[in-house]
Amino acid sequence: MGWDCPGAVQFTPEGRAEELHQRAAELTPLTEHDIADRLRILQDQPASWTTPGEHWSLGGQQEKFALTWLEDQWHEAGGSAATTHIIKPGIKVLHHQALVEHVTMRAAAATGVSVADSRLLPFEDQWAIVIDRFDRVTVFDKVFRLHQEDFCQALGRLPERKYESVGGPGLRDMADLVRKQLTDPEDGLRALADFLAVNLVAGAPDGHAKNISLILAPDGNRSIAPLYDLASGLTYDPEAVERTVALSIGGERIFSRIRGKQWRKAAGILKLDTDLLTQRVATMAEAFPGAFETALAEIADAPGTPEVAERTLPALRQHCSEVLARLDE
Repeated sequence: MGWDCPGAVQFTPEGRAEELHQRAAELTPLTEHDIADRLRILQDQPASWTTPGEHWSLGGQQEKFALTWLEDQWHEAGGSAATTHIIKPGIKVLHHQALVEHVTMRAAAATGVSVADSRLLPFEDQWAIVIDRFDRVTVFDKVFRLHQEDFCQALGRLPERKYESVGGPGLRDMADLVRKQLTDPEDGLRALADFLAVNLVAGAPDGHAKNISLILAPDGNRSIAPLYDLASGLTYDPEAVERTVALSIGGERIFSRIRGKQWRKAAGILKLDTDLLTQRVATMAEAFPGAFETALAEIADAPGTPEVAERTLPALRQHCSEVLARLDE
């Protein structure tokens, strides 16, 4: 629970409601050393995500914290202040996971997928992925909140049911929601198709219903938010990361079983033209390995880049080649 949550909602204990209404914004400038220390604390004490006085709350399993970037300076947000960026050092049990997430997101953007903006930045000796919050808009020195709901929230499913395999939302549930709720349902269905496609093409196993959201703008416009938490699992051994997608495509989740037949079923659920959908998948699969390699080259000085390139690029090229071949089956 927090005063700065995903979207525009704010939660407070009943006894502090008046304080919430009368609160003032508090922004404390931070140095690079301050942020590096926060990252070191996450490495040693992953349960301690906030410092005293902070009131933000973000879901998800990764260690993270949120800061505000204003006037070319990082700040710690307190009181009514809204944060603008999420900083994550990556999943500790997976080597260089923050790097893999950033590169996967940049490669996805290069293939035309709408994703949250990210950078991989050093804070002293600590590297982290820094992600722009798409539910915040900064105008001059004022940060405004936009409301968002992930698909679990919008469909009334608790977080423990975010995966389709344990009773979470499936593609049909999500498509029905898009048709009922979005201002431009056709655009939303194409964005949902991109979510399916990029998780398969990137070999990303964690594309569940909490990793795709709706944005509800103040003018009433409702759309699919840019994608986030997109990270290839092909860098890692199959024993560590499954070779499956979280959201089934035509009833299949295992990479090697998703063929043209499954994409035709998905097109039917989405009510999209089958040829256009399979062409979109093919175009993405053809471009993704090169886009991933380019994104790696852009951060060549980051620790782990050579190892990630060596482990990922051959596997990604092979995987995308197989995705293409199976489209004709």
